[in-house]
Amino acid sequence: MATGVFMTYGAFKFDPGFGFPVPQVSISKEFDRDQAGRLIGGRTIVSLEGVIYNNIHDLDFQTFLTREKNLRDAFSKDTFIKFGCGNNENAPSYSGNAKVNRLSIDKTENRWVSTIGYNVDLIVEDVPGVPGVPTISQECTSTGIYHITSCQDEWNMEIIDEYSYVNSPVGANVLRQALNFPLGSKYPIYRISRTIGAVGKFIPTGNNLGISAIAGAKKWVTCRLNTAPESSLTGMLSGIVLYNFVRSVSIDDPGGSYRLTDNWIGVPTGYSTSGLYIESFNIDSSLDSSYLRTVTINGTIKGLEPFDSGKIYDKSIIGTGLGGSISPMAQLVRSDGSTSKFDKALSGYDSIKNSMFMRVQSFVEKQNNPTGIFRRFFGRDENTVNPLPLSVTEGFNPTEGSVTYSWVYNNRPLNLISGSISETLTINDSFPTQVIAELFVLGRRLGPVMQNLGTYTTASRDVTFDVVMPRPTGLAGIRFPKTAYIQITGLVESMNPMFLLGSSVCKSFVKNNTENWSVTDGRFTKQKTWVWQHCYQDITQNSNI
Repeated sequence: MATGVFMTYGAFKFDPGFGFPVPQVSISKEFDRDQAGRLIGGRTIVSLEGVIYNNIHDLDFQTFLTREKNLRDAFSKDTFIKFGCGNNENAPSYSGNAKVNRLSIDKTENRWVSTIGYNVDLIVEDVPGVPGVPTISQECTSTGIYHITSCQDEWNMEIIDEYSYVNSPVGANVLRQALNFPLGSKYPIYRISRTIGAVGKFIPTGNNLGISAIAGAKKWVTCRLNTAPESSLTGMLSGIVLYNFVRSVSIDDPGGSYRLTDNWIGVPTGYSTSGLYIESFNIDSSLDSSYLRTVTINGTIKGLEPFDSGKIYDKSIIGTGLGGSISPMAQLVRSDGSTSKFDKALSGYDSIKNSMFMRVQSFVEKQNNPTGIFRRFFGRDENTVNPLPLSVTEGFNPTEGSVTYSWVYNNRPLNLISGSISETLTINDSFPTQVIAELFVLGRRLGPVMQNLGTYTTASRDVTFDVVMPRPTGLAGIRFPKTAYIQITGLVESMNPMFLLGSSVCKSFVKNNTENWSVTDGRFTKQKTWVWQHCYQDITQNSNI
Protein backbone atom coordinates (compact mmCIF):
# COMPACT_ATOMS: atom_id res chain seq x y z
CA MET A 1 0.00 0.00 0.00
CA ALA A 2 1.07 3.64 -0.41
CA THR A 3 3.36 5.47 1.98
CA GLY A 4 1.55 6.91 4.93
CA VAL A 5 -0.89 4.02 5.21
CA PHE A 6 -1.32 2.64 8.74
CA MET A 7 -3.10 -0.38 10.32
CA THR A 8 -3.45 -1.63 13.88
CA TYR A 9 -5.14 -4.72 15.30
CA GLY A 10 -5.57 -4.22 19.00
CA ALA A 11 -2.08 -3.50 20.39
CA PHE A 12 -0.39 -4.97 17.33
CA LYS A 13 0.89 -2.38 14.83
CA PHE A 14 1.91 -3.11 11.27
CA ASP A 15 5.33 -1.43 10.84
CA PRO A 16 7.55 -2.10 7.80
CA GLY A 17 10.64 -1.24 9.86
CA PHE A 18 9.98 -4.35 12.00
CA GLY A 19 9.12 -6.67 9.12
CA PHE A 20 5.34 -6.13 9.07
CA PRO A 21 4.33 -3.97 6.13
CA VAL A 22 0.64 -2.96 5.95
CA PRO A 23 -1.18 -5.78 4.11
CA GLN A 24 -3.47 -5.43 1.14
CA VAL A 25 -7.11 -4.99 2.19
CA SER A 26 -10.35 -6.09 0.51
CA ILE A 27 -13.81 -5.33 1.97
CA SER A 28 -17.18 -6.97 1.24
CA LYS A 29 -20.64 -6.74 2.81
CA GLU A 30 -23.14 -9.43 3.86
CA PHE A 31 -26.72 -8.80 5.03
CA ASP A 32 -29.15 -10.65 7.32
CA ARG A 33 -32.86 -10.60 6.61
CA ASP A 34 -35.87 -12.15 8.30
CA GLN A 35 -38.12 -14.71 6.63
CA ALA A 36 -40.21 -11.91 5.14
CA GLY A 37 -37.16 -10.29 3.54
CA ARG A 38 -36.81 -7.32 5.89
CA LEU A 39 -33.30 -6.18 6.76
CA ILE A 40 -32.36 -7.03 10.34
CA GLY A 41 -28.57 -6.55 10.24
CA GLY A 42 -25.37 -7.30 8.44
CA ARG A 43 -21.61 -7.57 8.62
CA THR A 44 -18.45 -6.44 6.88
CA ILE A 45 -15.89 -9.00 5.73
CA VAL A 46 -12.34 -7.60 5.91
CA SER A 47 -9.69 -9.72 4.14
CA LEU A 48 -5.98 -9.08 4.68
CA GLU A 49 -3.22 -10.39 2.41
CA GLY A 50 0.35 -9.60 3.39
CA VAL A 51 3.87 -10.82 4.10
CA ILE A 52 6.37 -10.88 6.90
CA TYR A 53 9.86 -10.24 5.63
CA ASN A 54 13.45 -10.26 6.82
CA ASN A 55 14.39 -6.68 6.17
CA ILE A 56 18.13 -6.96 6.80
CA HIS A 57 18.49 -10.54 5.47
CA ASP A 58 20.81 -11.50 8.26
CA LEU A 59 18.32 -12.63 10.92
CA ASP A 60 18.69 -16.19 12.04
CA PHE A 61 15.84 -18.47 11.08
CA GLN A 62 14.55 -18.88 14.64
CA THR A 63 14.25 -15.11 15.12
CA PHE A 64 12.40 -14.86 11.81
CA LEU A 65 9.95 -17.52 13.00
CA THR A 66 9.37 -15.49 16.16
CA ARG A 67 7.94 -12.70 13.99
CA GLU A 68 5.53 -15.19 12.44
CA LYS A 69 4.49 -16.30 15.93
CA ASN A 70 3.88 -12.69 16.97
CA LEU A 71 1.49 -12.32 14.03
CA ARG A 72 -0.34 -15.51 14.97
CA ASP A 73 -0.63 -14.35 18.57
CA ALA A 74 -2.05 -11.01 17.49
CA PHE A 75 -4.82 -12.67 15.45
CA SER A 76 -5.61 -15.32 18.06
CA LYS A 77 -8.25 -13.11 19.65
CA ASP A 78 -11.06 -10.76 18.66
CA THR A 79 -10.21 -7.09 19.05
CA PHE A 80 -10.41 -3.66 17.43
CA ILE A 81 -9.07 -3.01 13.92
CA LYS A 82 -8.48 0.34 12.27
CA PHE A 83 -6.60 1.50 9.21
CA GLY A 84 -6.34 4.51 6.94
CA CYS A 85 -4.09 7.00 5.13
CA GLY A 86 -1.89 9.56 6.83
CA ASN A 87 -0.31 9.48 10.22
CA ASN A 88 -3.39 10.39 12.30
CA GLU A 89 -4.45 7.06 13.80
CA ASN A 90 -7.22 8.81 15.71
CA ALA A 91 -9.07 9.43 12.44
CA PRO A 92 -9.00 6.05 10.65
CA SER A 93 -10.67 5.46 7.31
CA TYR A 94 -12.22 2.28 8.68
CA SER A 95 -12.56 0.82 12.15
CA GLY A 96 -14.62 -1.75 13.99
CA ASN A 97 -14.70 -4.56 16.51
CA ALA A 98 -13.51 -7.54 14.52
CA LYS A 99 -13.91 -11.30 14.92
CA VAL A 100 -11.20 -13.55 13.49
CA ASN A 101 -12.74 -16.01 11.05
CA ARG A 102 -9.60 -17.46 9.42
CA LEU A 103 -5.82 -17.12 9.55
CA SER A 104 -3.51 -18.98 7.16
CA ILE A 105 0.26 -18.87 6.79
CA ASP A 106 1.17 -19.45 3.14
CA LYS A 107 4.14 -21.32 1.70
CA THR A 108 6.74 -19.26 -0.23
CA GLU A 109 9.40 -20.14 -2.81
CA ASN A 110 12.24 -18.94 -0.58
CA ARG A 111 11.27 -21.43 2.11
CA TRP A 112 10.58 -18.71 4.69
CA VAL A 113 14.10 -17.34 4.43
CA SER A 114 13.25 -13.79 3.36
CA THR A 115 9.40 -13.64 3.37
CA ILE A 116 6.42 -15.40 4.93
CA GLY A 117 3.00 -14.88 3.32
CA TYR A 118 -0.29 -14.87 5.25
CA ASN A 119 -4.06 -14.29 4.78
CA VAL A 120 -6.55 -13.16 7.42
CA ASP A 121 -10.35 -12.98 7.19
CA LEU A 122 -12.07 -10.74 9.75
CA ILE A 123 -15.78 -10.17 10.42
CA VAL A 124 -16.99 -6.77 11.65
CA GLU A 125 -20.65 -6.84 12.71
CA ASP A 126 -22.72 -3.79 11.84
CA VAL A 127 -23.85 -1.78 14.86
CA PRO A 128 -26.02 1.34 14.96
CA GLY A 129 -24.20 4.57 15.60
CA VAL A 130 -20.61 4.60 16.67
CA PRO A 131 -18.83 1.37 17.54
CA GLY A 132 -19.57 0.18 21.03
CA VAL A 133 -22.47 -1.26 22.96
CA PRO A 134 -25.81 -0.63 21.20
CA THR A 135 -28.85 0.39 23.20
CA ILE A 136 -32.39 -1.01 22.97
CA SER A 137 -33.67 2.35 21.79
CA GLN A 138 -31.23 2.17 18.87
CA GLU A 139 -32.47 -1.29 17.92
CA CYS A 140 -36.24 -0.97 18.45
CA THR A 141 -36.95 1.06 15.35
CA SER A 142 -38.45 0.17 12.00
CA THR A 143 -35.01 0.59 10.40
CA GLY A 144 -32.97 -0.68 13.34
CA ILE A 145 -29.98 -2.99 13.06
CA TYR A 146 -30.21 -6.04 15.28
CA HIS A 147 -27.49 -8.35 16.51
CA ILE A 148 -29.33 -11.44 15.26
CA THR A 149 -29.12 -13.84 12.35
CA SER A 150 -32.75 -15.06 12.41
CA CYS A 151 -35.95 -14.26 14.27
CA GLN A 152 -39.47 -15.52 14.94
CA ASP A 153 -42.74 -13.84 15.97
CA GLU A 154 -45.48 -16.42 15.49
CA TRP A 155 -49.12 -16.61 16.61
CA ASN A 156 -50.98 -19.91 16.79
CA MET A 157 -54.68 -20.52 17.43
CA GLU A 158 -56.23 -23.99 17.55
CA ILE A 159 -59.44 -25.54 18.85
CA ILE A 160 -58.95 -27.74 21.91
CA ASP A 161 -60.90 -30.86 20.97
CA GLU A 162 -61.65 -31.97 24.50
CA TYR A 163 -63.34 -28.63 25.14
CA SER A 164 -65.02 -28.13 21.80
CA TYR A 165 -68.41 -27.67 23.44
CA VAL A 166 -69.09 -26.22 26.84
CA ASN A 167 -72.05 -25.12 28.91
CA SER A 168 -75.60 -26.46 28.35
CA PRO A 169 -76.77 -25.59 24.82
CA VAL A 170 -79.94 -23.58 24.63
CA GLY A 171 -82.90 -25.61 23.37
CA ALA A 172 -81.33 -29.01 23.91
CA ASN A 173 -83.44 -31.91 25.11
CA VAL A 174 -83.08 -33.10 28.69
CA LEU A 175 -80.61 -35.84 27.90
CA ARG A 176 -78.27 -33.77 25.75
CA GLN A 177 -78.47 -30.89 28.16
CA ALA A 178 -77.64 -33.13 31.09
CA LEU A 179 -74.73 -34.79 29.30
CA ASN A 180 -73.38 -31.56 27.83
CA PHE A 181 -73.85 -32.87 24.28
CA PRO A 182 -73.53 -30.25 21.52
CA LEU A 183 -76.76 -29.19 19.95
CA GLY A 184 -77.54 -25.80 18.49
CA SER A 185 -75.17 -23.21 19.92
CA LYS A 186 -71.49 -24.17 19.83
CA TYR A 187 -68.80 -22.79 22.08
CA PRO A 188 -65.34 -23.84 20.89
CA ILE A 189 -62.44 -23.41 23.29
CA TYR A 190 -59.13 -22.28 21.80
CA ARG A 191 -55.49 -22.67 22.72
CA ILE A 192 -53.72 -19.46 21.73
CA SER A 193 -49.96 -18.96 21.82
CA ARG A 194 -47.41 -16.42 20.70
CA THR A 195 -43.75 -17.38 20.27
CA ILE A 196 -41.09 -14.69 19.96
CA GLY A 197 -37.52 -15.79 19.47
CA ALA A 198 -34.24 -14.91 17.83
CA VAL A 199 -30.76 -16.29 17.24
CA GLY A 200 -28.17 -13.67 18.18
CA LYS A 201 -24.57 -13.17 17.17
CA PHE A 202 -21.50 -12.36 19.22
CA ILE A 203 -20.30 -8.76 19.02
CA PRO A 204 -16.67 -8.09 20.05
CA THR A 205 -16.00 -4.93 22.07
CA GLY A 206 -12.24 -4.73 22.00
CA ASN A 207 -11.62 -7.79 24.17
CA ASN A 208 -12.44 -11.47 24.10
CA LEU A 209 -15.66 -11.00 26.13
CA GLY A 210 -17.76 -8.67 24.03
CA ILE A 211 -21.57 -8.82 23.82
CA SER A 212 -22.96 -12.35 23.95
CA ALA A 213 -25.23 -13.73 21.24
CA ILE A 214 -27.95 -14.32 23.87
CA ALA A 215 -27.93 -10.62 24.77
CA GLY A 216 -28.56 -9.62 21.18
CA ALA A 217 -31.39 -12.14 20.80
CA LYS A 218 -32.98 -11.05 24.09
CA LYS A 219 -32.94 -7.38 23.04
CA TRP A 220 -34.82 -8.20 19.85
CA VAL A 221 -37.41 -10.26 21.79
CA THR A 222 -37.85 -7.44 24.31
CA CYS A 223 -38.43 -4.99 21.49
CA ARG A 224 -41.06 -7.21 19.83
CA LEU A 225 -42.89 -7.76 23.11
CA ASN A 226 -43.92 -4.12 23.15
CA THR A 227 -44.82 -3.98 19.47
CA ALA A 228 -48.35 -4.82 18.33
CA PRO A 229 -48.50 -7.11 15.28
CA GLU A 230 -50.21 -6.23 12.05
CA SER A 231 -53.98 -5.58 12.17
CA SER A 232 -54.60 -8.82 10.27
CA LEU A 233 -53.10 -10.72 13.21
CA THR A 234 -54.90 -8.80 15.92
CA GLY A 235 -58.16 -9.52 14.10
CA MET A 236 -57.60 -13.17 14.97
CA LEU A 237 -58.32 -12.31 18.61
CA SER A 238 -61.50 -10.39 17.85
CA GLY A 239 -64.37 -11.73 19.93
CA ILE A 240 -62.05 -13.90 22.04
CA VAL A 241 -61.64 -13.52 25.78
CA LEU A 242 -58.26 -14.69 27.12
CA TYR A 243 -57.75 -16.72 30.30
CA ASN A 244 -55.02 -18.63 32.17
CA PHE A 245 -51.90 -16.83 30.98
CA VAL A 246 -48.66 -18.86 31.13
CA ARG A 247 -45.22 -17.76 29.91
CA SER A 248 -42.20 -19.97 29.26
CA VAL A 249 -38.65 -18.94 28.38
CA SER A 250 -36.11 -21.05 26.51
CA ILE A 251 -32.42 -20.07 26.46
CA ASP A 252 -29.77 -21.86 24.39
CA ASP A 253 -26.44 -20.27 25.27
CA PRO A 254 -24.19 -22.28 22.88
CA GLY A 255 -26.75 -21.83 20.11
CA GLY A 256 -27.20 -18.13 20.84
CA SER A 257 -31.02 -18.39 20.86
CA TYR A 258 -33.56 -16.78 23.19
CA ARG A 259 -37.21 -17.79 22.83
CA LEU A 260 -40.28 -16.70 24.78
CA THR A 261 -43.71 -18.34 24.48
CA ASP A 262 -46.99 -16.95 25.87
CA ASN A 263 -50.01 -19.28 26.17
CA TRP A 264 -53.68 -18.56 26.84
CA ILE A 265 -57.02 -20.32 26.80
CA GLY A 266 -59.35 -18.39 24.52
CA VAL A 267 -63.12 -18.44 24.92
CA PRO A 268 -65.60 -16.71 22.60
CA THR A 269 -67.46 -13.76 24.07
CA GLY A 270 -70.71 -15.77 23.62
CA TYR A 271 -69.63 -18.16 26.33
CA SER A 272 -71.62 -17.38 29.45
CA THR A 273 -71.22 -18.89 32.89
CA SER A 274 -70.98 -17.23 36.26
CA GLY A 275 -68.37 -19.70 37.44
CA LEU A 276 -65.80 -19.10 34.66
CA TYR A 277 -64.75 -22.72 34.28
CA ILE A 278 -64.56 -25.47 31.67
CA GLU A 279 -65.43 -29.08 32.33
CA SER A 280 -64.91 -32.45 30.70
CA PHE A 281 -66.37 -35.70 31.96
CA ASN A 282 -67.19 -39.26 30.93
CA ILE A 283 -69.78 -41.80 32.12
CA ASP A 284 -69.28 -45.57 32.31
CA SER A 285 -71.99 -48.15 32.95
CA SER A 286 -71.78 -51.87 33.73
CA LEU A 287 -74.40 -54.57 34.40
CA ASP A 288 -73.45 -57.73 36.28
CA SER A 289 -75.11 -61.16 36.25
CA SER A 290 -77.46 -60.19 39.09
CA TYR A 291 -78.73 -57.20 37.06
CA LEU A 292 -77.00 -54.78 39.41
CA ARG A 293 -76.09 -51.79 37.29
CA THR A 294 -73.16 -49.56 38.31
CA VAL A 295 -72.76 -46.12 36.73
CA THR A 296 -69.59 -44.06 37.24
CA ILE A 297 -69.17 -40.43 36.23
CA ASN A 298 -65.61 -39.02 36.18
CA GLY A 299 -64.81 -35.41 35.41
CA THR A 300 -62.29 -32.59 35.55
CA ILE A 301 -63.11 -28.93 36.13
CA LYS A 302 -60.53 -26.26 35.24
CA GLY A 303 -60.91 -22.72 36.43
CA LEU A 304 -60.53 -19.76 34.08
CA GLU A 305 -58.40 -16.93 35.43
CA PRO A 306 -59.14 -13.69 33.55
CA PHE A 307 -56.31 -11.96 31.73
CA ASP A 308 -56.14 -8.25 31.00
CA SER A 309 -56.03 -8.26 27.19
CA GLY A 310 -54.81 -4.66 27.29
CA LYS A 311 -51.45 -5.96 28.47
CA ILE A 312 -50.97 -8.40 25.63
CA TYR A 313 -48.55 -6.05 23.81
CA ASP A 314 -47.13 -4.43 26.95
CA LYS A 315 -45.25 -7.11 28.84
CA SER A 316 -41.60 -6.36 29.47
CA ILE A 317 -39.08 -8.91 30.59
CA ILE A 318 -38.57 -8.24 34.28
CA GLY A 319 -34.97 -7.90 35.47
CA THR A 320 -31.64 -7.45 33.75
CA GLY A 321 -29.29 -10.05 32.39
CA LEU A 322 -30.23 -13.63 31.66
CA GLY A 323 -31.25 -14.29 35.27
CA GLY A 324 -34.02 -11.70 35.09
CA SER A 325 -35.81 -13.68 32.42
CA ILE A 326 -36.65 -16.55 34.79
CA SER A 327 -39.56 -14.61 36.33
CA PRO A 328 -40.70 -12.45 33.40
CA MET A 329 -44.23 -11.76 34.66
CA ALA A 330 -43.52 -10.85 38.28
CA GLN A 331 -45.49 -7.62 37.99
CA LEU A 332 -48.57 -9.01 36.25
CA VAL A 333 -51.82 -8.74 38.22
CA ARG A 334 -54.98 -10.70 37.39
CA SER A 335 -57.54 -8.53 35.68
CA ASP A 336 -60.23 -9.24 38.28
CA GLY A 337 -57.75 -8.74 41.12
CA SER A 338 -59.60 -11.13 43.42
CA THR A 339 -60.11 -14.83 42.85
CA SER A 340 -57.78 -17.36 41.26
CA LYS A 341 -58.57 -20.08 38.74
CA PHE A 342 -58.75 -22.57 41.63
CA ASP A 343 -61.53 -20.48 43.18
CA LYS A 344 -63.32 -20.59 39.82
CA ALA A 345 -62.94 -24.38 39.67
CA LEU A 346 -64.35 -24.76 43.19
CA SER A 347 -67.30 -22.53 42.31
CA GLY A 348 -67.95 -24.60 39.20
CA TYR A 349 -67.84 -27.86 41.13
CA ASP A 350 -70.34 -26.53 43.69
CA SER A 351 -72.82 -25.85 40.90
CA ILE A 352 -72.15 -29.13 39.06
CA LYS A 353 -72.69 -31.38 42.09
CA ASN A 354 -76.40 -30.64 42.03
CA SER A 355 -76.73 -32.10 38.53
CA MET A 356 -74.76 -35.34 39.00
CA PHE A 357 -77.78 -37.58 39.51
CA MET A 358 -79.64 -36.00 36.59
CA ARG A 359 -76.69 -36.71 34.31
CA VAL A 360 -76.45 -40.33 35.44
CA GLN A 361 -80.19 -40.97 35.27
CA SER A 362 -80.41 -39.41 31.81
CA PHE A 363 -77.57 -41.61 30.65
CA VAL A 364 -79.30 -44.76 31.89
CA GLU A 365 -82.60 -43.74 30.34
CA LYS A 366 -80.80 -43.22 27.06
CA GLN A 367 -79.71 -46.84 27.17
CA ASN A 368 -83.32 -47.81 27.86
CA ASN A 369 -84.24 -46.72 24.35
CA PRO A 370 -86.44 -49.43 22.69
CA THR A 371 -83.87 -49.82 19.92
CA GLY A 372 -80.92 -50.11 22.30
CA ILE A 373 -79.38 -53.34 23.53
CA PHE A 374 -80.22 -52.70 27.19
CA ARG A 375 -83.93 -52.25 26.52
CA ARG A 376 -83.96 -55.17 24.12
CA PHE A 377 -82.68 -57.79 26.57
CA PHE A 378 -83.60 -56.42 29.97
CA GLY A 379 -86.55 -54.79 31.65
CA ARG A 380 -86.72 -51.24 32.90
CA ASP A 381 -86.20 -51.96 36.62
CA GLU A 382 -82.45 -52.41 36.38
CA ASN A 383 -82.19 -48.96 34.76
CA THR A 384 -83.61 -47.17 37.80
CA VAL A 385 -80.68 -45.56 39.62
CA ASN A 386 -80.65 -44.99 43.34
CA PRO A 387 -80.26 -41.20 43.81
CA LEU A 388 -77.89 -41.71 46.75
CA PRO A 389 -74.35 -42.23 45.39
CA LEU A 390 -72.52 -45.38 46.31
CA SER A 391 -69.22 -43.49 46.68
CA VAL A 392 -67.82 -40.02 45.99
CA THR A 393 -64.13 -39.28 45.33
CA GLU A 394 -62.91 -35.70 44.98
CA GLY A 395 -59.47 -34.31 44.12
CA PHE A 396 -58.27 -30.71 44.41
CA ASN A 397 -55.20 -29.21 42.75
CA PRO A 398 -54.76 -25.56 43.79
CA THR A 399 -51.54 -25.25 41.75
CA GLU A 400 -53.20 -26.17 38.45
CA GLY A 401 -56.52 -24.64 39.46
CA SER A 402 -58.50 -27.83 38.86
CA VAL A 403 -60.95 -30.16 40.59
CA THR A 404 -61.41 -33.84 39.72
CA TYR A 405 -64.28 -36.02 40.82
CA SER A 406 -65.65 -39.55 40.56
CA TRP A 407 -69.23 -40.33 41.58
CA VAL A 408 -70.49 -43.94 41.58
CA TYR A 409 -74.18 -44.87 41.50
CA ASN A 410 -76.01 -48.19 41.24
CA ASN A 411 -79.59 -49.44 40.98
CA ARG A 412 -79.89 -50.86 44.50
CA PRO A 413 -83.44 -50.50 45.93
CA LEU A 414 -84.47 -47.10 47.15
CA ASN A 415 -84.14 -46.50 50.86
CA LEU A 416 -87.26 -46.85 53.00
CA ILE A 417 -86.20 -44.31 55.63
CA SER A 418 -85.81 -40.67 54.63
CA GLY A 419 -82.22 -39.48 54.91
CA SER A 420 -80.70 -42.87 55.58
CA ILE A 421 -77.32 -43.82 54.18
CA SER A 422 -77.84 -47.59 54.05
CA GLU A 423 -80.49 -50.06 55.16
CA THR A 424 -80.71 -53.80 55.74
CA LEU A 425 -84.12 -55.40 56.44
CA THR A 426 -84.11 -59.09 57.41
CA ILE A 427 -87.21 -61.26 58.11
CA ASN A 428 -86.96 -64.80 59.48
CA ASP A 429 -90.15 -66.91 59.68
CA SER A 430 -90.42 -70.22 61.57
CA PHE A 431 -93.68 -71.99 60.70
CA PRO A 432 -95.48 -74.61 62.89
CA THR A 433 -94.20 -78.15 62.67
CA GLN A 434 -95.67 -81.43 64.00
CA VAL A 435 -94.51 -82.59 67.42
CA ILE A 436 -93.26 -86.19 67.12
CA ALA A 437 -92.34 -88.56 69.92
CA GLU A 438 -89.35 -90.76 69.18
CA LEU A 439 -89.18 -94.08 71.12
CA PHE A 440 -85.80 -95.79 70.83
CA VAL A 441 -86.00 -99.62 70.93
CA LEU A 442 -82.84 -101.58 71.65
CA GLY A 443 -81.79 -103.65 68.64
CA ARG A 444 -84.52 -102.32 66.29
CA ARG A 445 -82.84 -102.03 62.92
CA LEU A 446 -85.49 -99.64 61.55
CA GLY A 447 -84.60 -97.07 64.17
CA PRO A 448 -86.82 -95.42 66.77
CA VAL A 449 -90.58 -95.77 66.83
CA MET A 450 -92.11 -92.39 65.96
CA GLN A 451 -95.56 -91.29 67.13
CA ASN A 452 -97.52 -88.15 66.20
CA LEU A 453 -98.54 -86.41 69.40
CA GLY A 454 -101.29 -84.48 67.59
CA THR A 455 -99.90 -80.99 68.30
CA TYR A 456 -97.62 -78.39 66.66
CA THR A 457 -94.65 -76.20 67.59
CA THR A 458 -94.95 -72.47 68.08
CA ALA A 459 -94.68 -70.33 64.94
CA SER A 460 -92.47 -67.24 65.11
CA ARG A 461 -91.31 -64.27 63.06
CA ASP A 462 -88.07 -62.39 63.70
CA VAL A 463 -87.62 -58.94 62.05
CA THR A 464 -84.27 -57.09 62.11
CA PHE A 465 -84.01 -53.62 60.59
CA ASP A 466 -80.49 -52.13 60.43
CA VAL A 467 -80.36 -48.44 59.39
CA VAL A 468 -77.31 -46.15 59.08
CA MET A 469 -78.02 -42.43 59.43
CA PRO A 470 -75.58 -39.51 59.09
CA ARG A 471 -73.39 -39.32 62.16
CA PRO A 472 -74.10 -36.49 64.62
CA THR A 473 -71.69 -33.58 64.69
CA GLY A 474 -71.70 -33.24 68.46
CA LEU A 475 -72.77 -35.05 71.60
CA ALA A 476 -74.50 -32.19 73.43
CA GLY A 477 -78.22 -32.97 73.62
CA ILE A 478 -77.80 -35.78 71.12
CA ARG A 479 -80.82 -37.85 70.12
CA PHE A 480 -81.78 -40.09 67.26
CA PRO A 481 -83.83 -38.32 64.52
CA LYS A 482 -87.45 -38.51 65.63
CA THR A 483 -88.92 -38.78 62.13
CA ALA A 484 -86.56 -41.63 61.23
CA TYR A 485 -87.36 -43.42 64.49
CA ILE A 486 -91.10 -43.26 63.83
CA GLN A 487 -90.57 -44.62 60.30
CA ILE A 488 -88.32 -47.44 61.50
CA THR A 489 -90.58 -48.59 64.32
CA GLY A 490 -93.68 -48.25 62.11
CA LEU A 491 -92.12 -50.35 59.35
CA VAL A 492 -91.03 -53.06 61.79
CA GLU A 493 -94.50 -53.08 63.40
CA SER A 494 -96.10 -53.54 60.01
CA MET A 495 -94.29 -56.87 59.80
CA ASN A 496 -96.47 -58.31 62.63
CA PRO A 497 -97.57 -61.76 61.36
CA MET A 498 -101.15 -61.02 62.45
CA PHE A 499 -101.30 -58.43 59.63
CA LEU A 500 -99.30 -60.28 57.02
CA LEU A 501 -100.43 -63.93 57.16
CA GLY A 502 -104.13 -63.42 56.65
CA SER A 503 -107.26 -64.30 58.66
CA SER A 504 -105.85 -67.67 59.68
CA VAL A 505 -103.74 -65.88 62.25
CA CYS A 506 -105.73 -65.06 65.37
CA LYS A 507 -103.10 -64.31 67.95
CA SER A 508 -99.55 -63.01 68.02
CA PHE A 509 -97.35 -62.26 70.98
CA VAL A 510 -94.18 -60.19 71.29
CA LYS A 511 -91.37 -62.42 72.46
CA ASN A 512 -88.40 -60.07 71.90
CA ASN A 513 -88.16 -56.30 71.31
CA THR A 514 -84.69 -54.67 71.33
CA GLU A 515 -83.09 -51.52 69.94
CA ASN A 516 -79.40 -50.66 69.53
CA TRP A 517 -77.94 -47.30 68.52
CA SER A 518 -74.22 -46.85 67.82
CA VAL A 519 -73.88 -43.09 68.13
CA THR A 520 -70.41 -42.74 66.60
CA ASP A 521 -71.34 -44.89 63.58
CA GLY A 522 -74.89 -43.55 63.21
CA ARG A 523 -76.15 -47.15 63.07
CA PHE A 524 -79.57 -47.97 64.53
CA THR A 525 -80.76 -51.59 64.80
CA LYS A 526 -84.35 -52.54 65.64
CA GLN A 527 -85.13 -56.21 66.34
CA LYS A 528 -88.54 -57.63 67.17
CA THR A 529 -89.77 -61.24 67.47
CA TRP A 530 -93.37 -62.48 67.48
CA VAL A 531 -94.82 -65.90 68.18
CA TRP A 532 -98.22 -66.66 66.74
CA GLN A 533 -100.88 -69.37 66.42
CA HIS A 534 -103.86 -70.19 64.18
CA CYS A 535 -107.48 -69.84 65.28
CA TYR A 536 -109.40 -72.98 66.40
CA GLN A 537 -111.86 -72.85 63.50
CA ASP A 538 -109.03 -72.80 61.00
CA ILE A 539 -107.49 -75.84 62.60
CA THR A 540 -110.75 -77.89 62.44
CA GLN A 541 -111.41 -76.88 58.89
CA ASN A 542 -107.94 -77.86 57.73
CA SER A 543 -106.98 -81.42 58.62
CA ASN A 544 -103.37 -80.71 57.62
CA ILE A 545 -102.92 -78.32 60.55
